[in-house]
Amino acid sequence: MKISVLMFTCFSWALCSAEMRQLDDYIKHYEELSYSTQNLHNKHMRAKRSTGSKSLDLKFKAHSREFHLDLKPSTSSFTESYRSTHNNGTEDPADLAILYEGSVRGEPGSHVHGAVILGIFRGTIMIPGDTVYQIEPAYRFYGLEEARKLPYHSVIYKNDHIDTDPFRHKRSADSEAGRCALEKYRNWMVRQTEAEVNIRNKRSYYSYKDSMLHNKYTAESNRARNRRETGSGCTIGAENTCILYMRSDPTLFNKFKADLGGNEVAARGEILSFFDSHVRALNDIFSRTEFKPLSGGSPCFKGVQFQIQRTTIMTDETEKCSNPLQKTAFCQPNIDVSNFLNLNSLTNHDAFCLAYIFTYRDFSQGTLGLAWVGSPSASAGGICEKFKSYTEGNQQIQKSLNTGIVTIINYNKRVVPLVSQLTFAHEVGHNFGSPHDQGTYCTPYESGGNEGNYIMFASATQGNLPNNAKFSPCSLDNITYVIQAVKDGRNGKVNCFTTSDMAFCGNGIVEGDEECDCGYKGDCQDTCCNPRDVSGDNSDACKLKFIPGTSRKYVCSPTQGPCCTKQCAFVQQSANQVCRASTDCMKQQICNGTVAECPDSTLEPDLTFCNDKAQVCQRGFCTGSLCLKVEDNGRTGGWEECFITMSGELSVEQKEKLCYLACRPHNSSECYASNQDLPNTNPFKILLQSESLGAIKLPPGSPCNNFQGYCDVFSRCRGVDNDGPLQRLKNLIFNEKTLENIKNWIIEYWWAVLLMSIGLILFMGLFIKFCAVHTPSSNPNAKPALKLTDTLRRRRRAPEQNYRAPPRSTATSKI
Repeated sequence: MKISVLMFTCFSWALCSAEMRQLDDYIKHYEELSYSTQNLHNKHMRAKRSTGSKSLDLKFKAHSREFHLDLKPSTSSFTESYRSTHNNGTEDPADLAILYEGSVRGEPGSHVHGAVILGIFRGTIMIPGDTVYQIEPAYRFYGLEEARKLPYHSVIYKNDHIDTDPFRHKRSADSEAGRCALEKYRNWMVRQTEAEVNIRNKRSYYSYKDSMLHNKYTAESNRARNRRETGSGCTIGAENTCILYMRSDPTLFNKFKADLGGNEVAARGEILSFFDSHVRALNDIFSRTEFKPLSGGSPCFKGVQFQIQRTTIMTDETEKCSNPLQKTAFCQPNIDVSNFLNLNSLTNHDAFCLAYIFTYRDFSQGTLGLAWVGSPSASAGGICEKFKSYTEGNQQIQKSLNTGIVTIINYNKRVVPLVSQLTFAHEVGHNFGSPHDQGTYCTPYESGGNEGNYIMFASATQGNLPNNAKFSPCSLDNITYVIQAVKDGRNGKVNCFTTSDMAFCGNGIVEGDEECDCGYKGDCQDTCCNPRDVSGDNSDACKLKFIPGTSRKYVCSPTQGPCCTKQCAFVQQSANQVCRASTDCMKQQICNGTVAECPDSTLEPDLTFCNDKAQVCQRGFCTGSLCLKVEDNGRTGGWEECFITMSGELSVEQKEKLCYLACRPHNSSECYASNQDLPNTNPFKILLQSESLGAIKLPPGSPCNNFQGYCDVFSRCRGVDNDGPLQRLKNLIFNEKTLENIKNWIIEYWWAVLLMSIGLILFMGLFIKFCAVHTPSSNPNAKPALKLTDTLRRRRRAPEQNYRAPPRSTATSKI
């Protein structure tokens, strides 16, 4: 019986193994994918040229199911002001029209993103309740020439079939590298971050001590903690976006170019698609994470996002690799990981939150990335760090420590996108202040847990376990205080977070494809809209709810506008509900019963008086100058506002004169103030008299004297002093010219300096001598200290005639 069971088990294992098709060391099972690349290329080109709908669809069958992708162009990973440049700053045209996102038809909550290059789609498909699929072109594995001989052009595989660390056996038993080289280069990085010139406050590289892990991060000490639900106030605010500078070095470009048979245009597209997918993966992890202290409470930050502001694709030509005398350091074939990070840091990255270089270099011990670790203290490094001077030996070297590097080759094998994406998130976690996870509480998989280790685990993770794409409680605690220090500008930190220009579900603003947005679960008070859940399924987030018992959705949500009721219905026009009050330049508007947004208001005509006739309307807003209302030769709009100017020391009366409205005709240098005694024929005087207007004062804060000052609350022109008296005094004393003059004077009059030094020493000695009698002593046998008043008081002397000598003592002294 046992033999039969054993034979059945072996047969089953052999059958399953035969069904699994391994592609390489990382991908344990894949399926072939084939569709008309010419047809998809034509759709892509039509969408690219179209002035209307730019959507396209793609159908195929794989993994025993049908896929029907609905795609549309998307550049949400890039800012509106995105630029692609060479290292010297010159423009390098980039085609972002290859990037798409969308969904799987018939799969609610599904999401797809990727790119179309040479008629082939590569990207990621996420289906709730199923799994995540990756699609890659076959030439990525075989090269373009070999791939053309295959009966298929793409492969599709599941994340569940990825081994993210197939070379774990190659690392030495005592090596801690595996993915990140932080531990190996820890001492060097500590010296660098604490070598900033004139740094005031040095601290440990880690924000928690190893000895604390066994107490602070144990399940026992945290079991009784009340873990609150997400509540109001946990947000990073409107400035929530970390701007990225993404670069690729010549080795990465050459790899992609070789895979594509030398096609440089397609290689550039592949790199841009690579950047896009990695930033999307980063946003997926960070945006849904609630960063808060281990003990709960505040501070609490939620909604961190990333966007690419600038990219640089380095090639052998741009780096002059063929010229031994002009080639840059990026041409060197053998650079270890620490020197490569240092090379990235030598560039000024002040304009960015983080700057990363991706490469195709096989670093030692399976290292995939390295980054500077942020700190809430004065130690340098991490997000928003500026270009500063650091001491290296006897030299001062300027560096940007808001940097990191990632490679996509490991033991001579290219890693799959999931591995490089998790590596990127891991290194960015360092930039945000998280060291490697330690202790049983934050490395649960090593302690027998079944949900895997977290992102900041020192070595590679499995990639498909729940914790693999999450930050541990230890990391959340550390990152929270770094974000707080940056946002508040503590310890010399600079807040470089910016306002995002991409849609984000959970910020309370309906944007992009959102039907509604009532925020996060716990904040949402809207019964019509599905909130975003930090830890749950968000397939229906920011979508209208279904009416109970039906397949129909509610028609609106109050988050869409003021014309939707709490009962999820439009406010009817018969209710005469005012949704926008009237202003000087805009009439009131009521809900019309057909939309949740307030309809556009009827605008008052331009040049209508507003702000108590101190200004006029322009396009519905009270922003126009009264000068536009001046009629000259029967028409308005020929005059403009101007400044009354004066120079020199001004009296109070003169300062007040500078804060009156003044006008002049176009192309005229003569300026007429409203408080002047103007001729009755002056068009400006006619306007003032016809409207019974007297002298018009400029509102506080208005510029005056040709922008040389501003009007204060007393309607006096206060001069602008950019530096201020203290800054001027500092500049006078500590500027280089003053210090040089002092140095030269000391050299020339050294004898005077010597005499002054001797005089100072004598003065201090005499001061101590004469003040010693007034200084209290701790010696009980010493005479009590005299009061200063006793010394200053003149004693009376007795009259000389009454003076008698005291009787001579007959006692003898005893020794």
